[in-house]
Amino acid sequence: MRLIPFENTAYTKKFEIHARVEKTPAGLKIEFQIRGQISEIDFPKMGQYPEAADKLWESTCFEAFLAPADSPAYLEINSSPSGDWAVYHFESYRKKSDQKALPQIRSTTSNMQTLLTHSFEIPCELSDGKSDVNLTAVLKSHYGDLTYWAVKHSSKNLGGQPDFHDRDTFSKKAL
Repeated sequence: MRLIPFENTAYTKKFEIHARVEKTPAGLKIEFQIRGQISEIDFPKMGQYPEAADKLWESTCFEAFLAPADSPAYLEINSSPSGDWAVYHFESYRKKSDQKALPQIRSTTSNMQTLLTHSFEIPCELSDGKSDVNLTAVLKSHYGDLTYWAVKHSSKNLGGQPDFHDRDTFSKKAL
């Protein structure tokens, strides 16, 4: 799936992002590939011990939103090239649930001059029963600007801001 930027700018034209979802015996594997001028992306520093962390979207990160087709509930999984991750459970649109289980999300990143690949595994306990998916990315430039990428962006206007949580942007996949 090709991700498109929320806004077309001179910066976003330097990149092409593709993502894919693959069912594995352990759950789901999500992979993102960025082609372009990788050196112009600001990456968070690699942590010695990856951990669960909030606000990963304030820097370069990759996200998967997963939901059952017949429920307003969904998950948001964030994965940073630093190795840190976050899992958020929502009862409905942007309404977080009290569920605190945070299994570790393991990721790998390989970076070459014009190609970056980032992948992460979502365990069965989080992915089973989910058939709708939205794959997104946030890229941070060295100037601190954030760009927002998704397979599909919301048609609802949130003050000119992207909305990855909008269920209308989720693809219907049989996972």
